[in-house]
Amino acid sequence: MINKLRKVIVSLVLVFFFSLEANAAKPLIYERGGATNAIGVVNPGDLTLEGGVIRYNDEFNGEGMRLGLGEALMRYGLHERFELRTRYNGVIFTNNVVGFDNLILGFKTAVVKKEKKFLPEFNITGNFEIPIGRSELRNPGFSHSYELAFRHGIYKKLFTQITFIPSFISRMNRGDELNTFDLAYVFNLSYRVTEKFTAFSNIYGTWGFSSFASSPLSQDIGFYHTISDNVAIDLSLNWGLNESAPDFGVVCGFVLRLLE
Repeated sequence: MINKLRKVIVSLVLVFFFSLEANAAKPLIYERGGATNAIGVVNPGDLTLEGGVIRYNDEFNGEGMRLGLGEALMRYGLHERFELRTRYNGVIFTNNVVGFDNLILGFKTAVVKKEKKFLPEFNITGNFEIPIGRSELRNPGFSHSYELAFRHGIYKKLFTQITFIPSFISRMNRGDELNTFDLAYVFNLSYRVTEKFTAFSNIYGTWGFSSFASSPLSQDIGFYHTISDNVAIDLSLNWGLNESAPDFGVVCGFVLRLLE
């Protein structure tokens, strides 16, 4: 009887560890790491939470200081090429205003999932702003943007990614509501030091196509690190390259896989 019980316990332990090994083979997909939203759609059935804290010093839209707490991006995989997304930037602190930011609903699709020779990976992300935040922080009408991201390997562990983000933004100008067009861009260079640790740098900015929209240009440098199959962290520093950009900023965050 005891021997049979031992066999059952050993079998259960082996099944448990084999199931862990199977789960470990399922990669943790996340976007965090500086200004670039990294290429990749979360696995079907996975629910991930990406969160962090952002602080900008000196002039940022004339506010002097901007601190964001509780930034959160929820991603749920519906298909190997498609996910649903909810982004919320949490509580925003400036010199003049403290309040909740807006909610953003969206999707992401992997148009080209793997690079082939000169053809890069290609993702499209749609973001649709729901103006539920404090009135001083939200746009007066419907704002939406679309991220077009292209990624390709350069040499072994070195990768580059280019992202263009056309944005259709509702703004207030001298008491009037105006619908304007901006084009944001990110040029990313990443080096995979190990399978779990990657260093990166981004040059990023926005072209404002209206007379009152600024065109900031910035750079950041940082890393992201996968701690386990379900947890990752990141840290980056950024600084402005022209007068329209924040002088200095720090971004730190985490990734958790909640369901798989």
